Amino acid sequence: MHSTRRRVLKMLHDHILDVEQAEELLDSIEAAVPDSTAQDIPQIIGDSAPNQEFLRTLKKIATMDSHVLVQGEPGTGKTLTARAIHAHSRRSSHPFLSQFCGESPDTLGAELFGVDRDDKAPRKGLMDLANGGTLFLDMVEDCPPDIQRRLSAYLEDGYFSREGNPRPIFSDVRLMGATHGGLKAKVDEGAFQSLLYYRLGAVVLQTPPLRDRPEDIPTLVAYFIKSRADRDGRSPQI
Repeated sequence: MHSTRRRVLKMLHDHILDVEQAEELLDSIEAAVPDSTAQDIPQIIGDSAPNQEFLRTLKKIATMDSHVLVQGEPGTGKTLTARAIHAHSRRSSHPFLSQFCGESPDTLGAELFGVDRDDKAPRKGLMDLANGGTLFLDMVEDCPPDIQRRLSAYLEDGYFSREGNPRPIFSDVRLMGATHGGLKAKVDEGAFQSLLYYRLGAVVLQTPPLRDRPEDIPTLVAYFIKSRADRDGRSPQI
């Protein structure tokens, strides 16, 4: 079993096969599929030392109730990480909402803070709807300067205002931001507000890339095969 898994690992590294091809290769392995529910955090899979250290840190952060900045390369599971933090926090029974900040900068303020103008009925934004829970801001570095300022003000006292109405509204929301990295450089360049950086990044969690934990690849392959088999209504051949 171990020798076959090592061959799978090498072939994946060499881009000789993809996950679908790995399914055929792993048909010869006579071992049980790992049960993801056995993990403390089943959303994030892997028994490698880097991943286990990451999970220990994640669980500590989940209990803090601090705002969090999640940093990591594309594809390292930043959204999954934010969801896991929320799921293991005291806020888990309240909403987890997310907003991608890299699109529609002209409407981002309305999406986040809501709208309250005389000619329209008030509309709640994510800051309202996430009250008691978590709001995840993906690609937070793409927020326009005005949004950065308003987010920073919220992190100071817990109040925000809707578009078109300066009346302050209190909301108990844990903010999490995600970035590919390099946010400090943007601060130094004046492209990202320093107050928001330090208030949101009081706690920083770095997601480990797969190349730093290659021993997790066979487990991930088996997990994806099992997931696909479950969707297809058949037993995985591992």
